[in-house]
Amino acid sequence: MMEADGTKVRWWRGALTVAMLWWLAGCMGQQPQKAPVEKVLYEKPEPVWFTRPPEDDEKRLYETGDGNDTASALNDTKDRLRERLCGIVETYARRRASEEGGLSGFIDSKTVQEACRSVEKAAPEPEVMEKRRLSKERTVLLASFDRHALAAPLKSATLRRLVAIEERWHAAMKEPPPRRAELARASLDGMRRLLPLYLAADAIEPFGEAVRKRVETGLPYFRRMARTLPKRVRYCVEPVRVPSLKLFAKALREALSEKKLLVEPRHAPSGALCVKVTGRLEHARAGGRHIVDADIALGLHERYKPIRTIRRFHVRGESEESGSIALERAAEAFGARVVRALGKGAL
Repeated sequence: MMEADGTKVRWWRGALTVAMLWWLAGCMGQQPQKAPVEKVLYEKPEPVWFTRPPEDDEKRLYETGDGNDTASALNDTKDRLRERLCGIVETYARRRASEEGGLSGFIDSKTVQEACRSVEKAAPEPEVMEKRRLSKERTVLLASFDRHALAAPLKSATLRRLVAIEERWHAAMKEPPPRRAELARASLDGMRRLLPLYLAADAIEPFGEAVRKRVETGLPYFRRMARTLPKRVRYCVEPVRVPSLKLFAKALREALSEKKLLVEPRHAPSGALCVKVTGRLEHARAGGRHIVDADIALGLHERYKPIRTIRRFHVRGESEESGSIALERAAEAFGARVVRALGKGAL
């Protein structure tokens, strides 16, 4: 009997243990799940060399870049440098324009803009000095650029144009005045075109004294030649057979005579330019007024040689009285235009 009671006690204990285990298992299954913890990626602080890059020196320019990776940061560096180069060139050009003598009379806003555009096309090759990955999506770097390498293409283009102008001019020293006058104007135009390249290159890395002298004395020299050489040229006006153009030939002769540049064909010296007057006239009436539109062409040539240059003028004359008076007024307007052209240099 005692043994039977012991068996029951053990059975009840086992059952109670199993029940407790089942109850504990159920409680554990009903526990709330913990929310997933988001990983926060903290960006590293920007380095000092990025916030305060080194100052430029005589040989190198320094620039920073910011991008998603090294390649984009490097491209950003190049873009920033081009933008800054434009500022450097603009500041330098405006300073030179404000200085007395030399280039002051040749630098205008168009020259400054062209100088800036010349450096926008630069293809700088940077040398990476520092690089740091601040986060998964951001990389910064510090790069330096060699001034000589940046200025070399600009200097090469400047010297190439300068040498071509100088060689053509020296080869024409024995040419007659008309050709030298024409070449002086062309040389002055060429010097003006190379000026933006010269300013851009000189702002990045200064030229040597010899090249500077050639450019900065060459501009005023060719301007002086373009003004004085035409005054040494003499013109003779060829006879005109078309009656309506005789008034324009007369106006041309009077303008040349006023400037003391007219010679008679039979007395024309060697090197004088002969002028052949041709043109087209149109007469119309509008609102009770006579209107004459004249397109006059002046063909310039040396004696017994073909026409080398043609100068064109468009003028208009109006009159309420008659077409003849309108024609006379058109001829007067043509003469005034010729005088102005001669005042600037030559026909």
